Amino acid sequence: MKVLVVTNPFGGREAGERITDPKEIESILAGEYAHHVVQADHDEAPKPINKKEA
Repeated sequence: MKVLVVTNPFGGREAGERITDPKEIESILAGEYAHHVVQADHDEAPKPINKKEA
């Protein structure tokens, strides 16, 4: 399953949030926030590393 993982907050979304709706994925990738997400091809994308814990 293709998912997007938010890397930089935008539009009420938080870093680490996963987006799985295909129509929403298409819309985000075609829009101005495409650089705020990364794509993953598996069900459970890895959670972001908390620099305070590292």
